[in-house]
Amino acid sequence: MIFIASPEKAISQIIFEIKQIDELFTSFSELLEKSKVEEPT
Repeated sequence: MIFIASPEKAISQIIFEIKQIDELFTSFSELLEKSKVEEPT
């Protein structure tokens, strides 16, 4: 457990983590799109 003194710091930490997850999801989606393009159906 990480104790954060102020709510502002807690909120910014959550936003930072959400951004990182979003970036991971975006790059994963891009990889999926590339594999779809490479695979002729």
